[in-house]
Amino acid sequence: MAKYSWLSNLAAVSVFAFGVTARAGVVLNEPFTDGSRSNTSGGDTQGGVWYYDSTTPELSVVNDAGGLGSGNALRLAPTSGFHKLLTFFSPQTLAVAGDTITVTFDYRFPVAPGSSGGGLRVGLLSSGGTRQTADGGSRSDDKNYGFSTNAGGNSGTGTGVAYEGAGDDVLGGSGAGARIGFGTAGDSVASGTKKHSAFLQVTRLTTGALLVQARLDNLGLASGVHAAPVLTYVFDGFALGFGGTDYYPTLLLDNVVVTTSRQNLLDITATQANASEVGLSPGVLTVTRTDTSTASSVPYTVSGTATGGGDYQPLSGTVSFAAGVGSATLTVTPLEDWIAEGNETVNVTLGQVPGAILQTRSATVTLADNTAVTLPSDALFFSKLDLGRPGLDAVRTAVRAGNYTAARASLAAYFRARTTPIFPLSNLTPNTTQINDALAHRYTVVGTTYDFEPEPVTAINWSYNPTSPVNNEWPWQLNRHAWWDDLAQAYKNNPSANEAYLKELLFELKDWITHSPAPATSSNGQAGSRWRTIEVGIRLGGVWPSAFFRVLNAPALTDELLILWLKSFYMQARHLQAYTAGAGNWVAIEQHGLFTMGTIFPEFSEAETWRTLAISRVETMLTNDVFPDGAEVELTPGYHNGVIADVEGIKSLAVLNSVPTSPVFDARLEGMYAYLMWLSEPNRGVPVLNDSWPLTVTGRLANGYASFPARTDFRWMATNGTAGVMPAHTSHLFTNAGQAVMRSGWGPSDSWALLEAGPYGSGHQNEDKLGLSVDGYGQRHILDTGTYDYDASPYRAYSLSSFAQSQPIIDGLNQNRAAQNATEDRIAAPVVWRTSALYDYAAGSYGAEAPEGWGPNRLKPAVTTRHVFFVKPDGWVVIDDFRVLDGGAHTYTGLFHLNDDTAVVDAATQRLTVQINAGEVDPFTRAVSTTTRPSLTITPLRNSGQTLSVVKGQETPTISGWRFEKDTTWKKWPIPTARFDLTTTGDARMAYVLAAAPASSAPRLPTITRAATSAGTYGVTVSFGTPGDERTFLVGLNGARPSWNGVTFASPAAIISSSGAYTW
Repeated sequence: MAKYSWLSNLAAVSVFAFGVTARAGVVLNEPFTDGSRSNTSGGDTQGGVWYYDSTTPELSVVNDAGGLGSGNALRLAPTSGFHKLLTFFSPQTLAVAGDTITVTFDYRFPVAPGSSGGGLRVGLLSSGGTRQTADGGSRSDDKNYGFSTNAGGNSGTGTGVAYEGAGDDVLGGSGAGARIGFGTAGDSVASGTKKHSAFLQVTRLTTGALLVQARLDNLGLASGVHAAPVLTYVFDGFALGFGGTDYYPTLLLDNVVVTTSRQNLLDITATQANASEVGLSPGVLTVTRTDTSTASSVPYTVSGTATGGGDYQPLSGTVSFAAGVGSATLTVTPLEDWIAEGNETVNVTLGQVPGAILQTRSATVTLADNTAVTLPSDALFFSKLDLGRPGLDAVRTAVRAGNYTAARASLAAYFRARTTPIFPLSNLTPNTTQINDALAHRYTVVGTTYDFEPEPVTAINWSYNPTSPVNNEWPWQLNRHAWWDDLAQAYKNNPSANEAYLKELLFELKDWITHSPAPATSSNGQAGSRWRTIEVGIRLGGVWPSAFFRVLNAPALTDELLILWLKSFYMQARHLQAYTAGAGNWVAIEQHGLFTMGTIFPEFSEAETWRTLAISRVETMLTNDVFPDGAEVELTPGYHNGVIADVEGIKSLAVLNSVPTSPVFDARLEGMYAYLMWLSEPNRGVPVLNDSWPLTVTGRLANGYASFPARTDFRWMATNGTAGVMPAHTSHLFTNAGQAVMRSGWGPSDSWALLEAGPYGSGHQNEDKLGLSVDGYGQRHILDTGTYDYDASPYRAYSLSSFAQSQPIIDGLNQNRAAQNATEDRIAAPVVWRTSALYDYAAGSYGAEAPEGWGPNRLKPAVTTRHVFFVKPDGWVVIDDFRVLDGGAHTYTGLFHLNDDTAVVDAATQRLTVQINAGEVDPFTRAVSTTTRPSLTITPLRNSGQTLSVVKGQETPTISGWRFEKDTTWKKWPIPTARFDLTTTGDARMAYVLAAAPASSAPRLPTITRAATSAGTYGVTVSFGTPGDERTFLVGLNGARPSWNGVTFASPAAIISSSGAYTW
């Protein structure tokens, strides 16, 4: 626990206060009206006798009405050496704390002096009984305090308080002692010839030290506290002179006034510096003053890491004293905020009061956190409710009487009878396997089952992790309590027969709440945490309130347990208020939970704050994390879909309860729905990109049409074409996500392909740039292999790598964008894109951008460009161009992951045939197919030395040939993976023709040959097997435009057919 601290350096905080002070007296008033420095005419009744440290007549009284503006002035016109003038007055003793002596005066230079930092010196001194009686001589009055300031216009040295060195001349003009500065410096002054007004003040403090303050004009204050080695409380002289070698400008002095007064000294100290949320133990600050003659008040400001009204009772900002009272206290009363946030501070700083000096200006109370945040007391909990709401009269009466038993009963009755707000309950069919397992405390999470009750163990350890290799998702997702809603609905379906399900739900509820105190931080990323903000958001946004409202009127849900549930709702909402991931799909999940709490529980005083904060955070997330093309920055369709679901949840709940949301929601949501539509495959699924998983878009687009009824294309997709209007175009480029989708049409038997050529993304990335996915006639053929469990296994590492994608590879190395600058995950990739009724063309590259390297050392052996031509409706030509950067020999690889049981290889041509026949297993569904499916052939251009290998389900020496699906019991499934390798020196190209055929036709047998082209152009000639369909596909190399027969095309690619050239 941190100790309290307060500022003990008074010089840093003391401030001179202008204004009338008590017991003021004038001891010297010298306007020089009598025209004499010796006051011999008696015209200045409180004037002094002025002496000079030289016998040369250089001191005189002159008229300076045009300069200082007040008639006569004393003129000091030294001619050489160190010069000063002095006067004396009756001894004044600073006898008690607050006693003060002050000198004020005006001066100017009739001729602008040269610059001298600290050249002008002023002091109040103690003569020690030996006063000057004539001009001439020097003095060693080391008991004097004053200031030094600029005498010229160009010095950067500010005004600084100082004391006299022992044995030195009175103003330190000669000798070793000099003027010794202390404390803080005031502002610098540019002298010139203008009039300056100055003051010097010395005050005795309660510690016995002296506070010295000085200021010129209205510039910054110089201030310091001094106790040793020189200290005096008796003053009887004033001195002014010049320092520096041979520095002696002429100076005019007037209106010298010396006064004494008793200042009011203010202090603040932490008399109880430690407060605590545990037991609500308060901290105490004490403010004291030395002048108690009248009633007064002192303003103050509050700062620190703690928040008034949230962490402690708000402070008023003013401390008041009655007449005769010298001290007052400020009590810092903690509030239990139910957020584990570590120790915090409350700093109180006194403000300025006229006629007072701040000795100690600030003090601090440390507020100790209740680090083991369990549930609040009834008194605290009921203080968090808006008891003025209609229907809470009985609760309010009981709370005011301190009868919390009655308060709990009245609040429980209120909730059971309440009909608004509305929380929608889904038409849930309980998962009987899951809920029966729960009765035995047996849970299946992320595909792994664990039983908490093998004899003699009976407790549920909510942070236990049974997985090996370790998958931290197991305890994290256990704490989402996904089966609670099923337990609640199973009970509700038949209360008398299914009482056991309710009892299990209530047992787990109480067990979790009482054994899961809030952590000291957000705990995001902490293994075994029950309080990651994503889990809290999932609980509060769905399963917890759903289970709550399903069983709210169940007899077994006692008043005590209902209140316990509400306390936990509140505590978790406060956790989400305090902590957020800040970006990505987590924000949508967290804020869905926070908005839900603020909407369905308006009885909490902070409900509106929760709603407003949730809306603001989601607005920020949608603005920052959703690209203009509709793709969410994680570039993972599953999480993209999840963000839509949570924002949908907020919107729908808001509409049900007439609560406003934000126009940003609609502006971004429509594009996010459209993203799923344009990305979707013919089977209405989406590819499992990055950390995604299989899902279909029809249900989500039905919701999209409900939110955006003008989008009749959403309706067409949701109804599989039975209503609405077909999307306006087929192929689509996501310009920010860098994903190029090619399709022949929108029917379930159309063909489709995707080239990934975009930025790395955020949060759930794979090394997948230039990956290719292909569906022919509605059947998946070439695919992204999906993602393995979020564990520490080699399979997880493999699923993230380039080797799990259908893409080009160099030297057996993995792409490596993971170490890039954080901002580069959002850079829009330069994807070349052309589309027409006959053809699509897309091209992207890897290795040209700064963050794109290969292997752990981020090597840059070559720039790879993948060109994909789509010959509609069912053919593709793929050209991989490897432009070497180091001139060396490299191995270039083309990987294709095949959705097949057994791929057929033609050794003579290296052609692959991908087709699931009747009786074979479909790896994507893991079901035996009862029919023969559409086929795809992959025919490579045969480069010299190029090899082909096909593996399936390989685990050693390297992992290869698998499809993955995280959080399943099976996790991985073997598939054929084809690998084309070519080792060569210099630039290289590898090319393939892909041809799909419907199930009713035999697989197609296209041919591909190298076309003769000029320098700067690469081409292949392809026949898809139909007489007369031979075409040549051309691409430019190294930035050049392709050419053919002497003609250079303006487009980046061209197709030459029997009917002529086709370009875009």
